[in-house]
Amino acid sequence: MAFDPIQERPRCSLLLRWHRWVGFVAALIVVVMAVTGVLINHATKLNLQQTHVDSPIITERYGLAPEPPPISYHLPGAWITWLDGRLFLNAILVAEQAGQGVGAILSDGMVAAAAQDQIFLMTREGVLIERLPGHALPGRIAAIGEARGGEVVVDTDNGLFTSGSDLLEWSPAEVDAIWSTLAPLPADLYQEVLQAFRGPGISLDRILLDVHTGRLFGSWVPYVFDAAAVALLFLAISGVVNGLRAPGRRSRGSGGGS
Repeated sequence: MAFDPIQERPRCSLLLRWHRWVGFVAALIVVVMAVTGVLINHATKLNLQQTHVDSPIITERYGLAPEPPPISYHLPGAWITWLDGRLFLNAILVAEQAGQGVGAILSDGMVAAAAQDQIFLMTREGVLIERLPGHALPGRIAAIGEARGGEVVVDTDNGLFTSGSDLLEWSPAEVDAIWSTLAPLPADLYQEVLQAFRGPGISLDRILLDVHTGRLFGSWVPYVFDAAAVALLFLAISGVVNGLRAPGRRSRGSGGGS
């Protein structure tokens, strides 16, 4: 069967185009993997474990950016803030898994911060004294306040209840109270609370490792990296095929001209 250069050329050019583009994309991924791999191998010498990144983009990617806005209550000389389930006094982290805040008051020199299903009793310096769970409370709390006589008052799904400053015994009551109300957190304090929420940030060696494996960019990206490895095999095979075909084309082309 005679060699037809007109039919052969489009097939060869198509293979070469695929070879070129696949090689370009695979090369970019391989460069990323190579550079991050070298840095990871020398992470200790480069002190990457102690180097942290606090970029909002990075912290959001790692789930360190709070989703709901803060819930804050202003007390004399202090701010109580719930941020994404964590409780802060000013910028001091007091408790995690702190629920949904409904109010905070000062009682006998201590701070009582109420969530719907628990109350946190702490000093004005942010030291947690006691955490009262739901079964120790008279019901699900909707609001907390202070009665005219100084007692702590909570409005629950079972009605109004009062207690002393220790919050250990609750009695049903019909009293007038000054209820805790929401207040906008000052911008500078919010930044301090946000910094305390995030912590020092993400270590650089972890970021490099997640870039190296593709996990930083999403759950599907590691499969792209796997595809890049397969692409390298394709490049190797297609390169060998192109190399083997080229001498045959030249010899057939020269034979046809004689």
